[in-house]
Amino acid sequence: MNLLVVIHNLKREGAQLVAFTLATRLKEHGTQVRVAAMEGGPLEEELARAGVEVKICDNEKEVLDFSNNKDVVLVNSIMLHGVVQELHKAGKSNNTVWLIHESNLAVLYSQLEGLEECLKINKLHERCAAVAFVCNASLKEFTAEHPDGRFTYIHNGVDVSHIKTFAGERDTVRSTLGVGPLDVVVLTAGTPKPRKGQLGVAQACQSIKTPCLVVGCSTEGTPYEEDILQAQKPDAPKIHLIERGPAEHVYRHMAAADLYVCNSAIESFPLSILEAMSLSLPVVTTDINGIPEQVTHGKEGLLYPITDTTEHLENCLTTLVTDKSLRLQYGTAAYERVQEHFSLDAMVAKWADLLRKVL
Repeated sequence: MNLLVVIHNLKREGAQLVAFTLATRLKEHGTQVRVAAMEGGPLEEELARAGVEVKICDNEKEVLDFSNNKDVVLVNSIMLHGVVQELHKAGKSNNTVWLIHESNLAVLYSQLEGLEECLKINKLHERCAAVAFVCNASLKEFTAEHPDGRFTYIHNGVDVSHIKTFAGERDTVRSTLGVGPLDVVVLTAGTPKPRKGQLGVAQACQSIKTPCLVVGCSTEGTPYEEDILQAQKPDAPKIHLIERGPAEHVYRHMAAADLYVCNSAIESFPLSILEAMSLSLPVVTTDINGIPEQVTHGKEGLLYPITDTTEHLENCLTTLVTDKSLRLQYGTAAYERVQEHFSLDAMVAKWADLLRKVL
């Protein structure tokens, strides 16, 4: 099988990492894989090391020129609806699989010019060979408005055994950060931005006086990151802003934590939750979109509604920070769940099966 994976950029972020993983793993299994991206980034070098040909394209037409009639084209993200449009014009819809990571259609229509026309008028989701979502909740949201289409969902997966090897880094990282052995450390990960709610996590940790790690920050600093730092109180444990880096960098810091928080207002099926579960961390998270498919309230962690997040988040954190046995109980259940239901091998196998059906 020949596969062209189209990615909006090669930054080290959730949707891009899923596409990167599919490209490299499918290549390992004998698929001829190439990648077209609308913008470069650190994943370009890693793809090259894996032997995957990469082309940075200035526009949708260049993506079309890079494809050929033998390719199955996997378009990664709803942001690339223009690429789906060009593939349709060129008569390649039957070879196109559209992977949609995003949720909240109303917001997407307001942010992405041409998306509403693409779906409501041109109905390109009906013309693709398949449209795949990362969770059942996103599929249901989409099909409620657009009932006709070749829809499915494939949950994201992670390499649980690899991530688990970083558990031994716990004491070293905590020592480097100046965190005491009895401190209960809260960690949140992802590029800091208001919709991800890291400021709220930092404020809640300050209120209950527990250390907080915010992993995924920029090297130059941003106004939102400055807001997070400004939440620091003189009588509370330090808020640590940790720069973004390779996956292993994130795993080491997760290993140093005692629980993981996702305070996002918009998410679909975040990889970071699965990564934290792979290190036996209990999860405190908003109950939006596909997250309840990852975490069961009162079993692997605690979920709270997106409304009045400050109060709910602080209450959930207090419950787990003050109860070690409950943290261990949820953490053990989290590891068992991610190992059983969200392995990387299972995800890749499901994608390989779907792509073969397109041929």
